[in-house]
Amino acid sequence: MLGCVVVTSILLTSKVSISQVVPVWETGISNLARIYPHAIASTPDGGWVICGSTDSATPTGIEQAWLAKLSDEGVVEWQRRRSSAFGSTVFSITADHAGYLVSGKQA
Repeated sequence: MLGCVVVTSILLTSKVSISQVVPVWETGISNLARIYPHAIASTPDGGWVICGSTDSATPTGIEQAWLAKLSDEGVVEWQRRRSSAFGSTVFSITADHAGYLVSGKQA
């Protein structure tokens, strides 16, 4: 099971063993500002992809859609942001061998 919690500007992720309720690994994802996670999906390679929004890298604090890919060991492989003039966010994500399918809103 994978869980997320936001602490200031770092998203803490933790993979927990269901049988022992102890962390298998923990990772902090920094993005220069707040990250608002909305959904997590497992990936075919055993890793995880997280989606949501962030208010980083914009002088006005407009939300940007945000995605991050973690390996099966919790290592951040990549992060992506996308925005519109009035803000955007991603609410759900699914992954398969062909890639990722996301849904959200763009203002």
